[in-house]
Order: sequence, then structure tokens, then C-alpha cells
Amino acid sequence: MRVPARELVDEVLRNLSAGIDVETLHSLELEGRETIMDLVENDHPLAAPFYVRSSDDVRRGWDYDRRIQRLDVVKANEVTATTLLTVDHSVTLTGPAGHRTRTIGISPPSWMSRDAVGALRLAKGASDLQLAPDATERGTSYHVLTFHDGRYPVRVYIDAGTMLPSAIEATIALDDQHVAESIAWNAMGDIRERMEFINWSFESGIRYPLQQDEFRNGDLYRSFTVRKVRVNAALEVADARLNADEGVAPSSVQAFRIDRRVPGGPYPDKPVAEIAPGIIQIPNSWFSAIVRQDDGLVILDAPISAGYSKSVIAEAERRFPGIPIKALITSTGFFWHVAGVREYAARGIKIYAEARNIPVLERMLRAPQCP
Repeated sequence: MRVPARELVDEVLRNLSAGIDVETLHSLELEGRETIMDLVENDHPLAAPFYVRSSDDVRRGWDYDRRIQRLDVVKANEVTATTLLTVDHSVTLTGPAGHRTRTIGISPPSWMSRDAVGALRLAKGASDLQLAPDATERGTSYHVLTFHDGRYPVRVYIDAGTMLPSAIEATIALDDQHVAESIAWNAMGDIRERMEFINWSFESGIRYPLQQDEFRNGDLYRSFTVRKVRVNAALEVADARLNADEGVAPSSVQAFRIDRRVPGGPYPDKPVAEIAPGIIQIPNSWFSAIVRQDDGLVILDAPISAGYSKSVIAEAERRFPGIPIKALITSTGFFWHVAGVREYAARGIKIYAEARNIPVLERMLRAPQCP
């Protein structure tokens, strides 16, 4: 017999509680090993195996009251890098000399929809919580909860046998200038992100999954193996200013122009310049160029975003008024370098690419909700 959605959420929250009520948790701190795959730069454009971008010991903290996540990278027992993610604010993070820090602006969907405890707490408070038809995957039956986190739909798969969350799917869009990966991923539009949880254990008064795997559009993106769980440990954010008015408020990657540096990206610190007769080089974080030929203009590479491509096209029109753009030539299939391709396609400009990179471009051009 199917129970109502809210009764199901309450039952799962009780199952997660093993001495400590997870609904009243203030914070959760995890220690373990996190491996991240590079899905945006790879020898094979659309299929595994992918490069291992990083593999680090990390300490990840979730502050449910203040809605903050802190991630510390730890090497030789020393914290070498810290990132804060928030739901409601941008963050300016400062730290000691030699400690790499980041400024992050984060917009929905919140990080809470990627955490087993956080997602159930979001579900409990969701005004549109519903129970979808049951599903079967890999021979296992699941009850499925649906709700929205901001404008993004979320699905929580509850194992019908254990009554524990097995997976969380959310539709996300990465479009914030201050999140470096948004420069690569914005052209993929709405991304299907899936968190899978296995190896459940009793830890510090709660039940918690010791292996967590994150997939993007079906490809393994991140794997986190948890070694230690602490509940209600103070999450240190004394070195952060939570203020959206300090110049780091979330802003779309579509707003980038050719004279605007990409935060966190490479930067040659060179001006836009004519490097040879009829050849205009646009350095920024990823180079592009305008080349005049007898029958029109050719643009070399379309990095960053469709909005950035508009700025490149405007520069071409300013430098060579009345001369049409006849072609775009792309050099690679790396997301950073071709994330602006959609603007050229929308204008009917011919696009040339190596055969091996065509699947990436086609996927970007088909991406739903793509700016």
C-alpha cells in the first residue's frame, strides 16, 4: 500500500536517525577521499574513460542552520584550500598566507539537494512535494519523491526494501561567473545531476552512506568515500563575509565581454590587438581571433559563453563594418573553448570542426534550456 508523500518522508527521516534526530541536526562533518573526473577536457569527447582531475583527502562540512557547505582540501594534515558554498549569499573567503582560497557565488539548486540528509529535509519543507509512480532500477524497487528546489526539479529514490534514500536526481544549470566550472558547463544547458548512495553505516548516532557518487548527464563526475562522520561539529566560517553586496553577487556567464577577465581562469594580460594585417587577436582567458579574408570574416574559436560570442561578433562588426562573418573554426572539443558556439549557430554562421569534436558541438547545440 502506497503511503502519502509526507508520511514517506517522515519514515525515511526516522530511519536515518539512530539515536540522534536528523531533523534537528545543526551540522555534519565528513572526512574522506574525493576523486573528481574531468568531463570537460578529454581524449574521448563523450565517453569514458575520463581523466582524473584530482584525488584528495577532504573534510566536507554541512551547516544546515546557516545553509553553508565548507570543503577543505587536506594535504599532510594541513588544510591547503577551502571553498564555501552558500544557498542565499555570495562569499568572500580569506585565509592565511599560502592558503588557497576562493570567492564563490552560488545560486539554486542548493548543495543541500546533493546530500542524503539535506535532500530529505528539503523535501519535508517543500510545498510541492509529491509521490511519483514507483520505479525499478538494477533489479531494485524504489518509491520516488518529487519536489522543486528553487526552479529546479528534484527526484529522490527511496529503496523500497531498506527505506533509505538510494539516489537523488536534480536538474541543474551552471551559469554563475564566480563558479569556474560554469564557464565550461553553461553551454550544456540544463544538466541532469544524480547522486547515488551506497555502503550505509551507523555513524555518530545517524545512518549515513559511506560512498557517494555524483553523475552528470550519465557520466561519473565525482566519487567520495567517507572515513569519518561527526555530527553537530562547529563549522568554522569566521574567515568568511557573507555579503552579496561586495562585488561577488551571482552574475550570469552570459554577461562576459571581451574586456572582462574570467575569475579563476588563465589570463595572458594582453589587450585586444591587430597582430598582423587583418588579424585581430582577442586574448582573455581563452584566445579567439578575427581573420579578414577577401569574401568575409572568419572567427577562430568560440570560448566561454554565447553572451561572450556576442561581444566577439560586435568587435568584428566594429573593426570591419559591413563585412559578413562567413565561418567559425573551432580548434578543440574542450568545453571551455567552445561554450560560445550556440550564438554562431543561431545566426546561421557555418561552423567547422574536427570530426572527433563534432559530437560535443552537437550535444551543446541540442542542450535544453541552453542560453
